[in-house]
Amino acid sequence: MSTYLAINISGNAQAIIGNVYGLDKHLFPDADRREHKVALLQRLEHISNPIEEGLVVVSSQLSVLVLKEYEDAKSLINGFGKYESKIERYAKEIGVRQTIFKQALSNLLDPYTGADTAQEMLCDHGHPTWLEDGSLQYFSDRFGDGIDAVQDVLELISLDLEALTAFGQKCAALKRDEGKEKAVTHLKSKIKTLIGNLLAEQNISEPLKRLKRNTNDFRILLQQSMPQKQGSHVSVASGQSKLRVGRYRRVQEAANNLYHAFGLACTKHTKHKARLKLQADHESPSQVQFTLLLEQKGALSSIPSGITQHPSLRLTIESQVTGTITNTDLAEATSGILASLSNCRKRGLNFENNHDQTEVKPSRKPRMSVGFASQSPIYATPAAANHDPLPNFCNNSNFCTHVKHLLNQGCRDGRPLGYLDSKGCSKHIIYLSSRTQTISLSTERRQHLTKFKTLYNDPERPLSKIETASLAKQLAVAVLQYHTTPWLEETWNSDHILIESDRSSKTASRQHNHQRQVPFVPYLDVLIHNPQEGARTPIADYSRTLIRNWTLYSLGIMLLELAYKKPIRVMQEAQDVDPLGNEHNTDYYTADRLQQSVSSEMSLYFAEVVRKCIQCDFGHGADLNATKLQEGFYEDVIQKLEDIEVRFKELGM
Repeated sequence: MSTYLAINISGNAQAIIGNVYGLDKHLFPDADRREHKVALLQRLEHISNPIEEGLVVVSSQLSVLVLKEYEDAKSLINGFGKYESKIERYAKEIGVRQTIFKQALSNLLDPYTGADTAQEMLCDHGHPTWLEDGSLQYFSDRFGDGIDAVQDVLELISLDLEALTAFGQKCAALKRDEGKEKAVTHLKSKIKTLIGNLLAEQNISEPLKRLKRNTNDFRILLQQSMPQKQGSHVSVASGQSKLRVGRYRRVQEAANNLYHAFGLACTKHTKHKARLKLQADHESPSQVQFTLLLEQKGALSSIPSGITQHPSLRLTIESQVTGTITNTDLAEATSGILASLSNCRKRGLNFENNHDQTEVKPSRKPRMSVGFASQSPIYATPAAANHDPLPNFCNNSNFCTHVKHLLNQGCRDGRPLGYLDSKGCSKHIIYLSSRTQTISLSTERRQHLTKFKTLYNDPERPLSKIETASLAKQLAVAVLQYHTTPWLEETWNSDHILIESDRSSKTASRQHNHQRQVPFVPYLDVLIHNPQEGARTPIADYSRTLIRNWTLYSLGIMLLELAYKKPIRVMQEAQDVDPLGNEHNTDYYTADRLQQSVSSEMSLYFAEVVRKCIQCDFGHGADLNATKLQEGFYEDVIQKLEDIEVRFKELGM
């Protein structure tokens, strides 16, 4: 239990402490109250298991005592409303917070006791139901590890109410002192003047603002501990959801293996700056296609603001996912997608590991032979191929040197450079992209990589609602594709996202806004670490925050930034600042405030998507490795964003 709660328990709490800890409620005479509370604190410090020994029940009952403090502060201040209109308004604000606090407590008790008993318990901290055996288990299940946060917020609320009560007591003292000396006819005027001076000296609007925020935090904590009801708030995954989540998991496995394989492909550099296209293509059940922009020299310099001017090698990487590739799968593969290692016959290529090839039986149907003369053969059969065997860069560890040599020789687009096989579950064949080898900055019609934040205030190319919804959907899909891989940090943010766009299409896009395809393609900006460099620096301890799942919370932040076209820190207000100086909680307060009004920027459905991400409110816990949560996320976020995008297209927005 926190120091403040142990020392500053009101007189009414003595009975609670006596009942739960076996102390005599008459042990605390008013004159020696603080001394005995310090003794109680020392005893509480030696509790070995707070949950089992009743700390949870004490915290729950202390909530009732805080509720009474609300009433005391409101009544005391309200008595001086006739002297100053501001004070009357302050009393009403306290009353509103009291109602919110009481309703949150009622929602806590109702599922266990029923509405009638809950109201009785809210009026009587000594109600026998508080100390029933089942109560301890119920509160333990509800709060769990979150009991520390509940205690902290109760402490903050009590401090705010103490400040407001102290102001009311000063007003009462002024009235009492003036009443002894002044005539009744001038008493009201004099007291009004004195109270006005007191208001000028003590800014009680600040504790009122803190009380508002802390009361809302208490409500959120209890709301997050509320078990979801089946068929109400819990999403029941459809067959389509299960199928899509399964596909995302295969992409995830391939992406994870690809990262580690690239780390082994070049031992000359310890780091390689890479930009991974946010959405991988996974049309074939046996293959995943990634697009990667890779800097050859390790990219140790930082990215400047605006357009990135580092030339990047554009690679298409086709990964064979876990499992056996059947002849049927190969036949169904899209002709535009490059064949994998097991389908190398189509390209007439030799590999170092010939035993990995899967022979595709030719069709037995008779074929017509037509004698066309060709200036050059398109592809040779494997037996007639003149290509050198493709290198396995994981074995040779010379990727950068090999690619540089090929480029100096004028390597053409679409040619395989080699492959990656780190003896994992996936194999990856690497091609120069058929679109372009580099991101050029010298041509009139060119592609640009820009910071994600530059989209917010681009007067020449404002984001439409269709584009906003599309980018939001791509960010959400990236969560399921990369959340357990090194490509996506747990605390990712807009600084990790780059956008590829065709700047020459600005005029046309403005003229044909409702007809064009969205030209923005997001990329993850990452560093690929060599395994010899060791593990990445672990993230800091964020256990003292209100954030349940950092990956989903970070997504919610970026969705808010997309909707408002501003970074989250720019939208911060004084009321959002955490009193303990925790900047992560400050961002949470800002996001929680903004999500309540983001519907005016996008839609009600978009606002609900943001709320679920920020609060991780899917009814399946906060562990994103759990299949149920992934399916709920797909149903409540990805599908909803797809629906929003379709709706905006129908409306031409």
